[in-house]
Amino acid sequence: MATPETKPPLRAVGAPAGKRVEVPIKKATGPGDDKIHTWPHLVRNEFLIACAMMILLIVWSLLVDFPSHPRWNPFVRSIEGRPEVGQSLKVFIQPPGSSGMHFRPTVLAVEPYREFRWKGKLLLPGLFDGEHYFKLEAKPGGGLIFHQGELFSGILVPLLRRSLDGATKQGFVAMNAALKREAETQ
Repeated sequence: MATPETKPPLRAVGAPAGKRVEVPIKKATGPGDDKIHTWPHLVRNEFLIACAMMILLIVWSLLVDFPSHPRWNPFVRSIEGRPEVGQSLKVFIQPPGSSGMHFRPTVLAVEPYREFRWKGKLLLPGLFDGEHYFKLEAKPGGGLIFHQGELFSGILVPLLRRSLDGATKQGFVAMNAALKREAETQ
């Protein structure tokens, strides 16, 4: 541990040549006064974690703020209901180039800041069913991965595969891009 010592007087900038101005140097008066405390790594880590958490909170709140969807979401144009397991929602989706479709899925999972999932059907179960999921994955080094997908089942799936792989997938891509843009402007 360094011991405090008196430093020689310093010459002040702009002082006339030959004239010296004394500048007092503070001496250590207690334990730890002679140390410089720096935590640049700790501050940076806290900031990155805070940013990742903020992104996670923003994306989740946009996802479950159903009244805001018409403003920012080009695919899931409206959702009515409550994001609670067992609840029936009223959803209107509009894939690119489509007139859209209304359906009433049932909420299967709500894990705040992690997953929101519903299952819908066309007329009867087993005809054309879709289990749609939104998953949020916080990355340890900061950032977020947003997953959106749907598992389709039923006897009509082979007939609708082209539309699912085309317009429906384009709708997912458009929604994900819009959600990212909206989250980044918050």
